[in-house]
Amino acid sequence: MAAAFSVYVNGKHLTSAGIPGKTFDTTVLQFHPHVSDFNPDSDRLDVIIQVSNFHHRKGGAWEVIHLGLLDDIRAIRQNALYFNFFLLGSILIMGIYHIGLFILRKKEKCALYFGIYCFLIAARSLVTGEKYIIHLFPTFDWEAHMKIAYLTFYIGVPVFADYLRRKGAFRVLV
Repeated sequence: MAAAFSVYVNGKHLTSAGIPGKTFDTTVLQFHPHVSDFNPDSDRLDVIIQVSNFHHRKGGAWEVIHLGLLDDIRAIRQNALYFNFFLLGSILIMGIYHIGLFILRKKEKCALYFGIYCFLIAARSLVTGEKYIIHLFPTFDWEAHMKIAYLTFYIGVPVFADYLRRKGAFRVLV
């Protein structure tokens, strides 16, 4: 969810993140992607999701809400986390390698720009998707989280463009 939510199943509070409010001032923001389990007491489910979003232009659910067996749902989440960690590690290794290349060969500015771009993408992967930064720092500020997500994208575009320019990708054959 974008900002704050509460989930009720068959009239019982199941889970929440932050405190959904009726106004901008009464809403307490928090990202907290997680898996919640419950045992239905009947063959019918009445699911109520309360979401308040006064702080972001895109409200509601950002991801699909999965219902199923607890082990299956946890496996889906773990696989997503493992994939994100694999990407994070790969991108960090590429960034470290290219920064090392730049340190050894100061003339290779394109290595510096690619290394910086890799670090930006690695930081972005911590705050998007499974938002693992929330598990590392549970009280991480919602506004700082959103600023990192946007800044890594908007700073990454010109850094990558400059890398391409220095690499010669924009040369036109005449």
